[in-house]
Amino acid sequence: MKKQSLLSELPRMAGGEEDDDYMGDISLFIPPEDSTLSKKKFTSKANEHPLAPKLKRPKTLSWQEHRKLENERKQREEDEQTKARLDAAIPESNLGFRMLRQMGYKPGTALGKEGCGMAEPVGLEIRRSRAGIGRETPEEAALRKEREAAERLRVKEEDMVADFGSRQRSRWKEKKIVGDYRKAEVALAQLENREVLEAKKVDEEDENEKAEEEEEEEEVITEETREGVEGKLELWRSTLESKGFRLSRSKTEYMECNFSNNRPSEGIVTLADQVINKSTRFRYLGSIVQSDGEIDGDIISRIQVGWLKWRNASGLLCDRKVPLKLKGKFYKMVVRPAMLYGAECWPLKEKHNSKLSVAEMRMLRWMSGFTLRDRIRNEHIREKVGVAPVEDKIRESRLRWFGHVKRRPPDDPVRKVEVLDLTYVKKGRGRPKKTWLENIRNDLSLLDLNENLTFNRTQWRKRIHVADPT
Repeated sequence: MKKQSLLSELPRMAGGEEDDDYMGDISLFIPPEDSTLSKKKFTSKANEHPLAPKLKRPKTLSWQEHRKLENERKQREEDEQTKARLDAAIPESNLGFRMLRQMGYKPGTALGKEGCGMAEPVGLEIRRSRAGIGRETPEEAALRKEREAAERLRVKEEDMVADFGSRQRSRWKEKKIVGDYRKAEVALAQLENREVLEAKKVDEEDENEKAEEEEEEEEVITEETREGVEGKLELWRSTLESKGFRLSRSKTEYMECNFSNNRPSEGIVTLADQVINKSTRFRYLGSIVQSDGEIDGDIISRIQVGWLKWRNASGLLCDRKVPLKLKGKFYKMVVRPAMLYGAECWPLKEKHNSKLSVAEMRMLRWMSGFTLRDRIRNEHIREKVGVAPVEDKIRESRLRWFGHVKRRPPDDPVRKVEVLDLTYVKKGRGRPKKTWLENIRNDLSLLDLNENLTFNRTQWRKRIHVADPT
């Protein structure tokens, strides 16, 4: 009916009332909307809450998943039945039970003539998988692969060490051959009455000077007054000259220790009317003693010695084929002990710890092949190499030495430092100097330790130990 009314209206509009515009009322061409549908849509949107949970359609399983679930259910039922059969005793009607009874078996007793055999049945292991007996589980396979990888790494490290040792021996043999050749050449020239000028290299002169210094550093005289030092020097000179030796006046030096900085100087020291040179530092047993009581010179000397050891082993430490853990082991065995020689007696300050830490990190970064531009944290590099911080190792050595001192008897010479009378020492302006005992007190408070624990050596070593990262 609506279509007929619409068609009936079209001729009337086309017949043309000029006053009416047939395009003005476009609603004539739009079909009317169903009021019931619009109401339903409006009511559904109005009743819908934005935070209401949306119900999901239940997920339908595929035939593969149905088969998998069915197999798992059958496997569980089979395992339960097998376990129930294993828990039940063998019935007397069983053929095996009758054979055991003929051989003398009685229920509740053990096997054997004397009844000392097996009393419990042999245990069985239920396997869920269809694999045969003896096949590895995934966990056992992973553990076996880890053991094989560790064994390969160990063999590789041993091969690296053996290769490095062979290279060092070959270098030593080459040097020995070159030295023998030069000696033979010099001997041949002397036999032919030719003058041979031996050119001394700068390196050999330095080595000779170092050897002389090492020989001289063992010879030391200590005295509290200038007159006592001069008397001992004169006695020493006369004794040496009586044995055919001569004491060098130019190489003999003295150092005046003025730790309080308030004592006046006692003048110059002379030996046979010749003034002895005065020095501000003295090398003794590998350590440097300064007249002002500081340890800056000893710290710098130890860092230089550490770098010297590192450069001698740079062929191994800078080799990219060598594992980082092996480099770390070599560093801990060769370089670090040389750099921390005498560290247990150092009254360290923060600037000294900073110098040692910077030197060690430069070595470790160089060994690892990284620079500061790579932006890799120090902790990550230490974990890769397996080296603990140098400050922690110094604290460990300092507390270990403190334990040795505390375990000595009270009249031992090493404990005389505890009863020194410092009342005559005048304190100057500023902060007092950092002492070794102050470092010890800081270490004890940091690790929450007590001095009485030092008498239990095992517990003391266990509490102060600093393990290297693995």
